[in-house]
Amino acid sequence: MTVDLSALRRPDGYTGHTRVEVALVCSRPTSVVWLELVMGGEDITVCLDGRPLAVMARLPFITWLWFGGDYRCGDLLWAVLNGRAVLSVDGQGTYELGGDALTRVASVV
Repeated sequence: MTVDLSALRRPDGYTGHTRVEVALVCSRPTSVVWLELVMGGEDITVCLDGRPLAVMARLPFITWLWFGGDYRCGDLLWAVLNGRAVLSVDGQGTYELGGDALTRVASVV
């Protein structure tokens, strides 16, 4: 799956240091968690419900956003399953990034 980011552009005054928080839905059990991405230079700090999980390199994550496939960073696996972008944490919970969440993330990365 390729995520179309061609319509996105970075906001005026973009410095590369920003934070975005989006709700993710886990289908089993049904629950909502908050994903927070803090961009700083070439790194992205990933937190789930306030718990720091990983520091990712920005370029591989951008590559995943554009081209899909799988991107693993520590205990995180960003993937595309059945045409949907998902995040798996520790191989336990799998959370879907809905269209709005993915668009918000992509707009600041």
